[in-house]
Amino acid sequence: MEEKRFAVTVSDGKQAPRVTSLNITADSLFLSEVAEAVPLVTNKVRTVKLRRNRVTGLGISIKGGKEHNLPILISKIYRDTSKEGGQLFVGDAILKVNEKSLEEVTHQEAVDMLRLAGGVVQLQIKHFRSASRYLKQCSERGSLCMAPSDDSRRHFPLLFACVTRYMSGADRLRERALEVFCANGQHSGIIICPSDGQLDALFTALQERIDALNFRAIMDSNRLFLSSDQVSASSRQAPHLRCPSDQLCRLVRPARGIGGASAHVAATVRRAEGR
Repeated sequence: MEEKRFAVTVSDGKQAPRVTSLNITADSLFLSEVAEAVPLVTNKVRTVKLRRNRVTGLGISIKGGKEHNLPILISKIYRDTSKEGGQLFVGDAILKVNEKSLEEVTHQEAVDMLRLAGGVVQLQIKHFRSASRYLKQCSERGSLCMAPSDDSRRHFPLLFACVTRYMSGADRLRERALEVFCANGQHSGIIICPSDGQLDALFTALQERIDALNFRAIMDSNRLFLSSDQVSASSRQAPHLRCPSDQLCRLVRPARGIGGASAHVAATVRRAEGR
């Protein structure tokens, strides 16, 4: 099948949507976040004052340290600091905390210095533009990495996957958006399209790929069973399931149904049999 590409935005439901390139191959969905224009941040040393919040603290996370041969770098920012005392950016290196140098300190020492710095904290900052990309990839992998991944695309297998426009746990359609739930438990996040026309094209392309993969998998599985235990399926519609053996049922994972409610193909098989 021909590979199809779409320009979309993707959100995890908690943060603002990010511009993303979406590719559909014969058996997979790939999401690649498009590098957004990095604000023109001066690489000169600047000073930022932060007020500690009782709930979120200083509102930043850090990576790096002497043991990693890296400066102390801001890896995440949880609130807008521009109205407090200067804006922070991912990739900013913290040189000093209240005039105390963070050069040659370990990651834990830096954490302790920030934690004990008081209610109003003055940071001496210098931006490292090249660090922003690496820090994002490290955050996604949950560890400190020293180099970017060869392939930063997120991969979602479409076999026995399900695509839905419904909000989770509700019978309400998302506006120009859909989600993909994979059989292995992966979730695409909320994929938002710029127009209704693109949404229809994307939904159709995904469903055609899923239907074709499911049809082929079921036909391949039928070779393992007697004719009385085989599954009848249509590649153009949702499979019409008869009574396969428990062996096939174990091959099918739970998926989120198009109607918004949870569905399980194996359970559908058993209900169709009347068990």
